[in-house]
Amino acid sequence: MFQHVEATAAQKVEILASNPYRYYLAPNLWIGRNNSRIVELDTLSKAVELAENQAIQARIIEVKKQLQEIYSKNV
Repeated sequence: MFQHVEATAAQKVEILASNPYRYYLAPNLWIGRNNSRIVELDTLSKAVELAENQAIQARIIEVKKQLQEIYSKNV
């Protein structure tokens, strides 16, 4: 659980890419497998954009597309 909270931006992107059952934002505060994760990726994207890390930014876009495809099938 705490690996999600204390992870770097790059680690958080990879955790989200693995699509775990729960993704922790804080201790005892998590989001499930839904569009909230795409919103979280948008938040990470803004932080990474400020740090000007284009490799992580590209990975965020890739993971967002992957999750959007998965979640669009669940509608």
